[in-house]
Amino acid sequence: DTQLNLQYQSIISTFNLIIENEDVIPFIIQETYKQKHYYIITQPFISSLNLLSFLLKQNFYNKKEMENLFITSYFKDIGMSSIPFESYQGIIKTEREKKLFSNHPNISVKYLFGRLPLNLNSLNIIKYHHSYHSLIDKDLEEIKQKSNESIILGFETLLVSVMDIIAGMTSNRPFRETKSLFESLIVIKKIMIKDYPKEFTVLVNFFKRFFAKK
Repeated sequence: DTQLNLQYQSIISTFNLIIENEDVIPFIIQETYKQKHYYIITQPFISSLNLLSFLLKQNFYNKKEMENLFITSYFKDIGMSSIPFESYQGIIKTEREKKLFSNHPNISVKYLFGRLPLNLNSLNIIKYHHSYHSLIDKDLEEIKQKSNESIILGFETLLVSVMDIIAGMTSNRPFRETKSLFESLIVIKKIMIKDYPKEFTVLVNFFKRFFAKK
């Protein structure tokens, strides 16, 4: 609880710093990319910075809403802290490891509920942020039909998921080479183009300008 609250206060301070100095985002991301990959720190931080930068440029939400999404994005993978560190260093091999990785959104919600002041919308985003990842290989309706529960998805969940995928693909990992922004956007196109074609175009234009600054 102490560690979570320290992280929570730290990420709020980071948010306020960035809001007042938006131009520092590319520099912070560039420095973070240099760090060793770590699922519950490096990747969520990069994806959250990408998300915040995008929101600031589009004027979708007010300051409080952006803060909530920034915090939600940062803590979405906290459930991966239950996975042995050595599993981060290579390709997932065992069925146990696969289950731990695939179930981390639910574990994140379990860890965060009642510990941090996250609203129901934030917890739902965290719980379902990997549903869009599944669209890389499957159709969303197929995922819904096979699920025993009602999947609550929306544009906010999509944004958090998309930023997570881009951060993951463009980050250096021990078991594969870094993917390019172009390769990442090809994957994102498959996820977004059917339901959000205009938003996909906006996202592509944003990242072209954003990565040009780095």
